[in-house]
Amino acid sequence: MAGRSKRKRPEQRAAVFSNLGQRLSAVRTPKAAAQIILDAADSLWPWDACLLNVCSPNTADWERVLCIDTIKGQRTEVAPVASPTKLSPVARRALELGAQLVLRLADSPFPPNSVPFGDETRASASLMYVPVRKDSEAIGLLSIQSYTLNAYTEEDLDTLQALANFCGGALERIRAEAALAESDERLRLALAAGKMGTWTREWEGRRRVIYSAELEAILGLQTGEFPGTEQALYEFIHPEDRERVRQVFAKAIEIKGDYEMEFRFLPRGRLPGWMLGRGRVYYDAAGKPLRLAGVAIDITARKTAELEISRLNAELERRVLERTAQLQASNQELEAFAYSASHDLRAPLRGIRGFSDLLLDQHAGQLDAEGQDLLRRACAASQRMNSLIDDLLKLSRVGRSDLQWQRVDLSTLAESVAAELRQAEPERALDLLITPNLRASGDEHLLRIVLDNLLRNAWKFTCHQPRARIEFGFSAEPEPAFFVRDNGVGFDMAHAGKLFGVFQRLHSISEFPGTGVGLAIVQRIILRHRGRVWAAGVVNQGATFYFTLPETRDFEL
Repeated sequence: MAGRSKRKRPEQRAAVFSNLGQRLSAVRTPKAAAQIILDAADSLWPWDACLLNVCSPNTADWERVLCIDTIKGQRTEVAPVASPTKLSPVARRALELGAQLVLRLADSPFPPNSVPFGDETRASASLMYVPVRKDSEAIGLLSIQSYTLNAYTEEDLDTLQALANFCGGALERIRAEAALAESDERLRLALAAGKMGTWTREWEGRRRVIYSAELEAILGLQTGEFPGTEQALYEFIHPEDRERVRQVFAKAIEIKGDYEMEFRFLPRGRLPGWMLGRGRVYYDAAGKPLRLAGVAIDITARKTAELEISRLNAELERRVLERTAQLQASNQELEAFAYSASHDLRAPLRGIRGFSDLLLDQHAGQLDAEGQDLLRRACAASQRMNSLIDDLLKLSRVGRSDLQWQRVDLSTLAESVAAELRQAEPERALDLLITPNLRASGDEHLLRIVLDNLLRNAWKFTCHQPRARIEFGFSAEPEPAFFVRDNGVGFDMAHAGKLFGVFQRLHSISEFPGTGVGLAIVQRIILRHRGRVWAAGVVNQGATFYFTLPETRDFEL
């Protein structure tokens, strides 16, 4: 049990403090620092209990580092509580107002709300509370206590505060080292998870290369196994890439900038891999290089995937080229067949038509009315067959001709087709509206065929309207596109898929004549222009045919 404080001469106090800073500089934990302070206190005063609390970094919580009490005549360390420590009122006053000396009068208890730390069976009689500060920040609280009345003085309180000041520097250093160690550990875990290592090559001395443990692991080495020489650095780089790596380093030094490169490396015990290197050259004030530092990332998995994707893309491209060549050959054969067959069909067809006309002109009197009707039907059929052959030849020529790209005035082409239609049927009651200055890039001859087919279809399918309306224009909805719209017979959208097929018709020949090839020609021309064509219609309410061309999305009225 502590007795009354003995007065220490200044030289005795100086001896206690003489090597205190040196001893505290070597400690690594707050508890070790507290123990050194208690050893110093033992040389200065008797004491029965002590307490050191520290404030947690970045929080307002207080943690108990060391707590010793005299229990049954023996100094006993009290286990720290798991939850944050609740400070007593006198402890809070010490933090707010500075060092506190508390002396209980004989046979007088402490007020109920101010009982300080002490044995569970009794309260301390003499207490010193001092804040542990770093600069102006309170980072801890130190208390020395005795069960003896009037054990300490104000001078003792000043001495304890001086001890606490020594302890503050140690606690701050320990806190900084702990934060740095935690940061280093987080960095190490991140580098390891990302297969990323660091390295530094010093310019002075032996030009040693310092590798991190993560980079040694990437290279298949044990920690600390790397020889650490510049030559050893290049031994892990693939021979075919070593000179390129040297040149990248030399360029970075020359331009005083960063570097980045990918190269193959040779890990120990594994197949060659790929590494991404990034780094920077550092210089002194005179501009002389000091060190070359950087990170190295194992990108073998990514590079393997990239190489496999490249291989698959090359294989796919080869197959596409082969398939395209096959399709082109097949299309050429079909077009040649259609062209040849069309020409070959013309001769017998002309014979059928010619002989039928002779019979009607020279021998009609020898045939009854039914025979003459049959001959007329044969003539009409041969004429339709001739039209089909003509359209097949047009379709074939569309696929074989080379595109002549230029800026085309679509409005002018539409006006030209409309003039021909009006001249053929000047008596038609019809409103034909053409938006001016509609232009696009394409083959002028083929685009005229597109407009000719679309406008003639609109002309044909509005023939039963008392007042027909046909319009050529440009619309932004449902997407930017040119269109030809009419108020004719329209069509059922359920059959829209048949519109652009060869010889596909939605109306009978007797009602609306035609071969069913015109829209197929339109589609082929638009597809050759890398565009799209589609239609929308309602039965007896008209139809709209849309088509796009290069630069359609950029077009503005």
